[in-house]
Amino acid sequence: PGTSAAKERLHDVDDFLQQEVSTFNSRLLKHSVIQMFIILVSICVIFSVYSLMHRRRHRLKMEKLKAEKVSRSKSTFLSNMSHDIRTPMNAIIGFTELALTKDDTESMRDYLHKINISSKHLLSLINDVLEMSRIESGKVELQPVFTSIPELLHNLNTIIIGQLEAKQHSLKINAINVRDENVMCDKLRLNQILLNLLSNAIKYTP
Repeated sequence: PGTSAAKERLHDVDDFLQQEVSTFNSRLLKHSVIQMFIILVSICVIFSVYSLMHRRRHRLKMEKLKAEKVSRSKSTFLSNMSHDIRTPMNAIIGFTELALTKDDTESMRDYLHKINISSKHLLSLINDVLEMSRIESGKVELQPVFTSIPELLHNLNTIIIGQLEAKQHSLKINAINVRDENVMCDKLRLNQILLNLLSNAIKYTP
């Protein structure tokens, strides 16, 4: 009987230990699952934050590059326009000074006519400068109009005549063989191109 009782107690102890081990294993597994879930959530949060910061840095970098490009475009545009504006401005000042020294009506009318031509070209350039949307986009939109080539060349000669006389140069224009005198083109752009060519020719010719 004593042996049977001892065996029974050992069996009870063994059952108790197995139950405790099973409970412990269950708790350990539960804690492990919770820890793994927390780790996964933490990794996802860290990745999301890193991804957000990376996108933000990329966006800031692109905005900076865009701002630098716009700034360079504005600087180049304004530099070119200041050169273009200087030519008709000098013509206006020169003809105004000449007009102030003359008393006869015919000379005054001639100078006023030349001032008028240079002023209109200057106004076109200024209006072009005010098109800020074009400066920011870096694009030029052509605006074709019917243009008389002889008239355009005559007006160009009027604008640069002061520079020619100051350097003691002479300019000859021959439009005899021009087949089509009236063409469709962007008059302002054509004026700018020809004025730049002529201004450089006058400036760099001894």
